[in-house]
Amino acid sequence: MRFLPGDMVELEVKTAAVARSSVKVQPQSYDALSAVYALRATPLRQGQTVALPLVNNGRMYRLRAYVAARERLDTAIGRQLPALRLALSLADDQGRPATTRDLTLWLSDDARRLPLRVEVGLAVGNFALALSRAS
Repeated sequence: MRFLPGDMVELEVKTAAVARSSVKVQPQSYDALSAVYALRATPLRQGQTVALPLVNNGRMYRLRAYVAARERLDTAIGRQLPALRLALSLADDQGRPATTRDLTLWLSDDARRLPLRVEVGLAVGNFALALSRAS
């Protein structure tokens, strides 16, 4: 979802009790999933950096996606595909790094810009999600 200037996000967390809060978001902000769609729709070239305001759990972040390389990626779809490797970083609203974890997204380097793989570095190793089929 893309948020417009002056928009407020209403948050509700349900546990034993219900906690509600409102957060004002920056213009043209995205939630995490919508940010992936926005990157897919952006013309990308190697060496380019794309910055997007991101809202997650009631906090504002700045997502930076650096197009690190064009490469061929072995995919879970059963074949190698040309891909763009994006190195992702998150900063808080003060510009400080929000995580020290490595975040990497591979998009197919074709008109579909399929999200082929996502990797997150964790203390115990890498967590990876891979596209298993596309139709």
